[in-house]
Amino acid sequence: MPPTPEPVMGALHLRSWALRTLCSAAPAAAPPEVSAAAWRLFLRVEQCALELSARAGGLLSGTAAEAVAGFARAESRMVLSARAQLRRLAGAAGSPGVRLVVLKGGVPLLRGGNGPRLMDLDVLGSAADAAALAAALDAAGYTHHGGPAAHRLAVRAVPGAIPVEIHTAVPGLSPVVWERVRPAADSPLLVLDPADHLRYVLLHSAVQHADRRGRIRDLLVLAEGLQHADDRSVREVEAAIAGEPQADVLARQLEMARSVASRIPCADPFELTAAGSYLLYSELARRRLHGLRLELAWQSGIAAVARRTGTPAALGEHGLALPSAFPPLAALRRTAPWAERAVRTLVRRGREWAFLPLGLSVAAAAERAVRERAASSSSLAV
Repeated sequence: MPPTPEPVMGALHLRSWALRTLCSAAPAAAPPEVSAAAWRLFLRVEQCALELSARAGGLLSGTAAEAVAGFARAESRMVLSARAQLRRLAGAAGSPGVRLVVLKGGVPLLRGGNGPRLMDLDVLGSAADAAALAAALDAAGYTHHGGPAAHRLAVRAVPGAIPVEIHTAVPGLSPVVWERVRPAADSPLLVLDPADHLRYVLLHSAVQHADRRGRIRDLLVLAEGLQHADDRSVREVEAAIAGEPQADVLARQLEMARSVASRIPCADPFELTAAGSYLLYSELARRRLHGLRLELAWQSGIAAVARRTGTPAALGEHGLALPSAFPPLAALRRTAPWAERAVRTLVRRGREWAFLPLGLSVAAAAERAVRERAASSSSLAV
């Protein structure tokens, strides 16, 4: 088999260095010397340039400094865009009786943080409040992108700003979460209870999106959530995830986030997942796939790597508890719910097989890359 491409191997070394930097109270060490391509690959996948710039910016020079600075600027632009969207949403939430809850990565920004990088902004509302917010955004010039899903309306977007996803339900959590929402600082926008927020981000990052297992950007969001959660909330989360089918992967994701939050050394149980993402990103960029083919190829690769880790991807199975937005399936749910669930499960599982040869190739290459990275690190230590 051919050796692992240098950008992928370099990205794995950078990930190891970044985790040592983030999971330690000691001063950061200089990063490994890798190519500009390796830096770009690592930063595209891990999405942590702002945090690394803050923690280790003084140690970077040359290619490393240029790469981190460039990605940090891009992440900063997204943060500024998200803040602008939050101000617009706050205006809508200021109307009497309207309750809007900011979800996931928007929560740290709402609480005054400087990150993380956001691709979109998620907000939760009742059916009536979600419709009112959607109408307000439409009136302000936002356009629809794609169709609605079982748990959200069609995405709203406007040029120059990150999109807004308006949710009417939270996959994996019950409507009881509404009884525990709370204000965020002086904003009219709300946030989930700390335990509900942590549990949702865990489910979203480790179950619904298997490629985000151990991703540094998601660990930072979880770490911020842990810093706002007391011991009771953390124990509640631990008890809740212990009852999940993928309890092991959820516990490992939580443990890594705890190490980041407490700045204590941590292992990396998701290095194989990261290697798969690096390889898949590189391969799909080389093949220049677009649209549905790109999406299916990515899902096939991620699913194949997840199977190698012993924790297969769920591919959105938490969403199966919610009604489908597709009318024929919604009708089938009313007459034969077991058949509706079977059809939706087959559709989701079918994505794993769409590009099966690619997935198997990436999974095997990811295992080889992890072995090579460990061997090269051991030789350096000697």
